[in-house]
Amino acid sequence: HPTEVYLQTLGCATIAAICLRSPANCDRAVQMHAHRAIGLAMVGFPDNVALLRQASLAIRNMVVRNEQLRPIVLEDVERHLRAALPLRGCGDEAYAALRDLGADVPLASIGTRESANFNPVMVSSNQLVEAIQDNATAPFGEFD
Repeated sequence: HPTEVYLQTLGCATIAAICLRSPANCDRAVQMHAHRAIGLAMVGFPDNVALLRQASLAIRNMVVRNEQLRPIVLEDVERHLRAALPLRGCGDEAYAALRDLGADVPLASIGTRESANFNPVMVSSNQLVEAIQDNATAPFGEFD
């Protein structure tokens, strides 16, 4: 039922499990518009971390081995995944889903800081390795 967060969460988790490492199941799920149902669940409960986490996992599982599904799914869920990015408990899953959809997603990196506190800076890029190497420093040397 669309107004029951618990059922929506279980539905997203079930789709995530069905799509895990099964491209044929992913094709069938998208044919049956499962990604749209997931998007509706995300819209219905935009602050429910458990639901958003399961929804993000389901979307990632759908597209990680099915490149041809990425543009179809991205169109319907990108804005919902981006809204989930800053939420603690589901941001990593939303990031992974966006990354595997081929979307340009912000990376949190540590910039120049004036205090010992963590100061995240958002950088828009899918080039994770380069971003890490460009910003990495060690007390004893540099990366080559």
